[in-house]
Amino acid sequence: MNSNYRQLSLLYEFLNHTGQYLTYPMLCEQMNVSEKTIHNDIQVINDTIRKNNLQICLRKNRGFLLQAQDPRVIRELKNQFRYRFYNVYDLQENFKLRINTILKQLLISEGYIKLQVIADQMWLNPQSISREMKEVRKMLSDYNLKLVSRPYYGMKIEGNEINYRFCYMDSICYYNHKVKMMDVFLDVDHKDHMEGREREEITHIVSNLICSQKLAISDLETRKWIVMIMLSNRRQKAGHSVTFSEEQARLLDQFRPLFPLDDLCLQLKAYYGQALPVQEQRFQLLFLLCNLDLSDSEIEETRFGPFYDLAAVLFDKIRRKFASLDILSLSAMDAMKTEFLRFLIPIVVRMSFKIPENNTTSELVRIAKQTPVSCQIAIIIHDIIQNWFDCDIGEVSQCLISLFLYRQIKKIENKRMQLRLAVYPVANVFVAEALKEALMERLHYYVQSVAILRERELAEISRETVDFLICFDESVPVSVPDSVPVLKIDYYLNNNDYDALYQNMIQPSLQYETPFSSLSRDDIYLDAHFTDVEQLKKTLISFYLEELDQQWLAYLLYRKFLHLDWLILDETLNILLFTSEKRRMMTKLFYLMKPLPIKNKKIKRIYFFVIRTDGDPIRLNTAEMLIRCMTEGQPRILKDEADNLLDPYEYYIHQRKVKISG
Repeated sequence: MNSNYRQLSLLYEFLNHTGQYLTYPMLCEQMNVSEKTIHNDIQVINDTIRKNNLQICLRKNRGFLLQAQDPRVIRELKNQFRYRFYNVYDLQENFKLRINTILKQLLISEGYIKLQVIADQMWLNPQSISREMKEVRKMLSDYNLKLVSRPYYGMKIEGNEINYRFCYMDSICYYNHKVKMMDVFLDVDHKDHMEGREREEITHIVSNLICSQKLAISDLETRKWIVMIMLSNRRQKAGHSVTFSEEQARLLDQFRPLFPLDDLCLQLKAYYGQALPVQEQRFQLLFLLCNLDLSDSEIEETRFGPFYDLAAVLFDKIRRKFASLDILSLSAMDAMKTEFLRFLIPIVVRMSFKIPENNTTSELVRIAKQTPVSCQIAIIIHDIIQNWFDCDIGEVSQCLISLFLYRQIKKIENKRMQLRLAVYPVANVFVAEALKEALMERLHYYVQSVAILRERELAEISRETVDFLICFDESVPVSVPDSVPVLKIDYYLNNNDYDALYQNMIQPSLQYETPFSSLSRDDIYLDAHFTDVEQLKKTLISFYLEELDQQWLAYLLYRKFLHLDWLILDETLNILLFTSEKRRMMTKLFYLMKPLPIKNKKIKRIYFFVIRTDGDPIRLNTAEMLIRCMTEGQPRILKDEADNLLDPYEYYIHQRKVKISG
């Protein structure tokens, strides 16, 4: 299909609203373009889909409607969209992609460029481009850059050279990620100005350096480094050079013996025909330090000197904050200290030099958002680090912190659910072996061991060594201590026996892990209405009146409300708060009468969780799993056959048979 991203997104809107009329205002708001652009795009789409007996028709006073002679054609086209695109979330990010494209054009020009030139390159009218300039200026401000205008000349980006280069690199890498992942522009040559022979040669140089020195750097960061080297050469030839203060230069020079880049400088000199200045060498070393992956590195983290000391101070602050909120125990935090410091050091390097980061790929954000509890923990860490350095740590680091913590939580084994069972056979040891194998196969996640006992061993067992004794109906021994629970099963171990074992052994061990209160009818608000974000803030705070926790919630909502955009997934806003008291546990669900816009997104549902973990990683892991189940896709209200609301914990953990209503 010879179309751009906007036209594909527009077609996808019609496919998602089959049988519904879409008006000009709705489409203009969704696509952030004028009515004329929508009209032209629909003409292009119709020219393409007409051969498939599809057409978008305009009905007076009603809007546009996608019509098909055969409904199966629409279903097939939907399947092609899902098959062809990396994910639908990327397709819906058309707005951010267009902003990034404008930014990329401004950065490439290096000098003044007129609005009309950018509009011609993007096949848009200048009015559409001018509406996006506010977002472009905001994105530049994240890098401490500004856009200056001059009559009859156009616009130009000004600011610190290091920030300029990182902004330029992020823009190019983000743009290339979208093009290569989606690869649907058949009518436009998207070969980047940094492709070709130069890229191949620099890739070869960097790859050899990484292999020879065994540098710990990911593939993604390696690609960024390649782009940064080519970009630095262009900026240097254009007369733009980086500068460091004496203190910064002295700090970077300490790491030259640890990461010698002499071979890189010699090979770049041989290729480009000019030596790399000392300041440029320091800049390449700084880029490497900011993007190291120390998790599997053989380098001792203590060799990073002042950066290690600063990371240790931040870890201690995070550790004490987590302990005060009863999120994780001190012992659990201490167990992950070494690995967390290795993870934190590159972020500390970046923050020490106040290097911003943005334009992460939507896939990384999507993965991070699927871990809601870890997201909230990452926000707490984000605030601690940001307050220390007085600058934003960026979306990439926030995503990585979230995923790191989620991985650490998943590593912790739920030992309370690892039961020690004993079997007393009725006939011989072979029957017991068959029973042991069946139990381990069906209940392996909950069972640690199954011991086969003989008659003389029954009197020696105790609750300290065995959690349950399993025997057949007709063979209950009389010499078993009263402290050991006995469970009787049928000789053939049928499904009723498995249900009985689950109800008597496993379910009681799970009961005290529920991290939040059950969802009652009084906790579900249908047709809730919030006129703006401020009203939403006040409503949520009104539910939580405890002084200390209210201050923390107010801090989250008022001072850091931008983070709520990061907690929106599938039109659902998930707000989490931690408490140390059982009586403060809470679950609220709001179905909004009218979608509430937050930063170019519209939310239709709001989950408000107040969870209690008592510093227990197992509770935290349980909360993570439950909230993900409750908020993925379209949230549902769970009911039993008697139309009674079910506790989400009971349903998702114990998999009870229920009917699900909208």
